[in-house]
Amino acid sequence: MPPFSRRIEEEGVRLHDVLLVRDGAFREAELTALLSAGPHPVRGIPERLADLQAQIAANALGVRLLQDMVARYGAEAVAAYMGHVQDDAGAAMREAIAALPDGEHRFVDHLDDGARIAVRIEITGERARVDFTGTDALLPGNLNAPRAVVLAAVLYVFRTLIRRAVPLNQGCFQPLE
Repeated sequence: MPPFSRRIEEEGVRLHDVLLVRDGAFREAELTALLSAGPHPVRGIPERLADLQAQIAANALGVRLLQDMVARYGAEAVAAYMGHVQDDAGAAMREAIAALPDGEHRFVDHLDDGARIAVRIEITGERARVDFTGTDALLPGNLNAPRAVVLAAVLYVFRTLIRRAVPLNQGCFQPLE
């Protein structure tokens, strides 16, 4: 992504609701045309297409394995175990947070351009509240982090505190606010 982008369109091709596969066939020609279009075409199109095909294959395998599991054990049992996996992840996260000292913890840092990033973490027992109040407003360039990126960063930091193997899932967020 260009370092001096001012608008999202300058960062590359934006796609909305694009059909990747039709009747089991990957739509390579159509996708190549879309990725090549506009004033800022995608670099490395063959690699991007390979990435998409790998993601599609991984999802197809996941669907097949989930269907096999439901056929073998039943939807109710599979759903119950999915809940157990999430609850276990939540319990592991609560254990990790409980090992931290209760109270309010603050940290401030700055980006290369001087923009301020401020975080306040309030630990209360087995729960943590993360607050970025005091962080500078949106920047005119491409250094902004959308909510999904911020949540992923927060989750990453807290997952490093867990001392046992826990699969990444929504349960990890249970004790986080």
